[in-house]
Amino acid sequence: CTEPGPGNPPRSEQKVKMALTSAMVEDMIKEQVEAATASLHEEIWANMSSTHEMIAANSRDMDVAWLVICGALVFFMQAGFAMLEAGIVQPKNVTNILFKNMIDASIAAICYWLLGYGFAFGDSAGNGFIGKNKFGGDSIYNGAGEGGSDGWEFWFFQWAFTGACATIVAGSVAERTKLEAYFIYSIVLTTFIYPVVVHWGWGPGWLSAWGAWPDENGDPHPIFSYDNGANGSNGMIDFAGSGVVHMVGGFSGLMGAIVVGPRKGKFDPVTRKAVDLHQGNKTLQSLGAFILWFGWYGFNCGSTLMISGNAANVAGKVAMTTTISAATACIVASALGKFVDGHFDVSIGLNGILAGLVSITANCSVVNPWHALLIGAVGACILFAGHHLLNLLHIDDPCDACVVHGFCGMWGIWATGIFCTDVNVQYAAYPNVNDACARGEQFGVQIVASLCICVWTCATAGALFVGINSTVGMRVTEDMEDMGLDASEHGLAMPENYGAGFLDVGREVPMEPPKMAEVPTMPMVPVETAPAPAPAPAADAAPAPAPAPATGEAAPSYEQSASALLTGDGLEATVMQIMEMGFEKEQVMRAMRAAYNNPDRAVEYLMTGIPEGMDNPPPQGQAPGGGGGAPGGGQPLMDPGLMAALQQQMGQAPSQPQQGGGGPMDFLLNDPQFNVLRQLVQARPEYLQPLLEQIGRAHPEVLQAIQENQEEFVRILNEPVNPEQQRQTQMAMQAIAQQMGMEGGGGEG
Repeated sequence: CTEPGPGNPPRSEQKVKMALTSAMVEDMIKEQVEAATASLHEEIWANMSSTHEMIAANSRDMDVAWLVICGALVFFMQAGFAMLEAGIVQPKNVTNILFKNMIDASIAAICYWLLGYGFAFGDSAGNGFIGKNKFGGDSIYNGAGEGGSDGWEFWFFQWAFTGACATIVAGSVAERTKLEAYFIYSIVLTTFIYPVVVHWGWGPGWLSAWGAWPDENGDPHPIFSYDNGANGSNGMIDFAGSGVVHMVGGFSGLMGAIVVGPRKGKFDPVTRKAVDLHQGNKTLQSLGAFILWFGWYGFNCGSTLMISGNAANVAGKVAMTTTISAATACIVASALGKFVDGHFDVSIGLNGILAGLVSITANCSVVNPWHALLIGAVGACILFAGHHLLNLLHIDDPCDACVVHGFCGMWGIWATGIFCTDVNVQYAAYPNVNDACARGEQFGVQIVASLCICVWTCATAGALFVGINSTVGMRVTEDMEDMGLDASEHGLAMPENYGAGFLDVGREVPMEPPKMAEVPTMPMVPVETAPAPAPAPAADAAPAPAPAPATGEAAPSYEQSASALLTGDGLEATVMQIMEMGFEKEQVMRAMRAAYNNPDRAVEYLMTGIPEGMDNPPPQGQAPGGGGGAPGGGQPLMDPGLMAALQQQMGQAPSQPQQGGGGPMDFLLNDPQFNVLRQLVQARPEYLQPLLEQIGRAHPEVLQAIQENQEEFVRILNEPVNPEQQRQTQMAMQAIAQQMGMEGGGGEG
């Protein structure tokens, strides 16, 4: 109705009502829109918060998984240390070194959980020296979300480092240390010595770049410079432990090696030069070194402590610099071995890998790749020089552990100050932004830190080893060392072939030694022989030359021919050789029994008979058989007339025997079986002819080699027997007696 009239309101009133209705609708719509918008905003913010929490939780899960995986890699290095050291020590001590690696990890786990972790990462006890809480894991939480990395996984990762540090010492004191002494050392190192250094460098301690001890205002103050601005300092930079882990383990091993002393026979008492007691098992050494290289990526890359954010990029860079340093050190060490020793030595190359890895561990995140190449090369040179320095100082470290970990670890700390750049330090997420590397202050900090770690370790570990040595004793007895720690400490039988020919080194040992009846009979080759031994061989009594090899067969090399005699049937063959030289079996057995009490007289007993009672040997220093001078005295024991007759018999003019000389037969001097026979001939020259006859019957090709190297063979026979060769002979003869089932006669023997 648009027109006013009866029953219709005026037009103005209609307009007012319509306006009011429109306003009410608009208000209702606005209210609904505002309510919907507020609800949407709340939902969006709730979703964003939930997403943020989920991302944070996932990042933390990734960080935890990263530490667990890297910690497992570091723990796997225990297998690497075990294989490397098992490949270096003598076969009679392999079980012992494996046991020490096993027990190291176990002792470290309990001791680090109870006390060590708290000393390392607990709050500082007033001066940044040592932690005072978090013992037994009481401060480790199990929370989710945005926590720090100070949780269960961080303890696991740090325990793996502790075990690695402890097991370094096993290589330095191998083959002569009591297990009881080793237990005490492992407990003290993992509980106190190592955790204190961890607190200094990686906890809130006075050297730490991650929270050096704060002043009264709560501001952290790294050593040297207290300005946290551009002129500030970083504290010690040791990213993965060249100093904290490797220097502590290496210098502890050095102190242990000094206190326990060198292995028996390691240094010749006459020449004072080092003697290689065992060539080693190169297969086990290689396996161990490559396991360590593999595990080192957990060691270095895992030291980012996280993988989220930019840490993954840092881990990638660390993997690259670690690889370059290790590879360079391997090449340089191998080249040095070839240049100095005249041949490529795989053991030097493998130790070179480890030297490069230790050298780069402190600085892998703060140097450029070409710096890593230089660091690895210098590390290899330090390894080579350190090896010879220890020999010069008569310090016996069978695995060169104190060189690889101690010396190269110190070089790694120094190299950090030399090659670091401020940009790289900030890229690696160190907390202080400054120019300490550019102005050289960082190098000074690194020097001070390395010296403090060295002094602390040498003082505490040295005092510990001296204390152990003066109470329970560090070293096993001489008899136990000769027998081997596998037998004396673990109840295993002495290897059947220990002391056999030098080419037997590293061969597999049967569980049960063969009986005498099982020894194959030597082939008998007809030769002309003298009717009976005489004081000097007659000119017409020369053994017949061995037949030439058949057509088409290559003549055996000298080394192959000689080793056939010296290693053919093990130690039983030596007994047979002695008996074929004119001795009765009863003579040999009685001499072996007496040798248990008087091993230095074993050969003499065969020559002159055994003194009455077998426990009253002739005075020390008397020559075997009453001849002129004891073996090793520097004077020839063979009758010069006999040598001249032998040379004339072989068609050579008489000549003076050579001394030393480095001839093609010199390797025989290191063979225990040959030295048994050589001492017999030196004591009784008339046994030379039966010896040659026996060689001709058993191995004619060896006799032919002797005839082709007549003067050299005479020189070898006449060479004085040094104490190390006497020791090898004694051990060989004792092992023979053991195999023949003889009990020691008289006394404690």
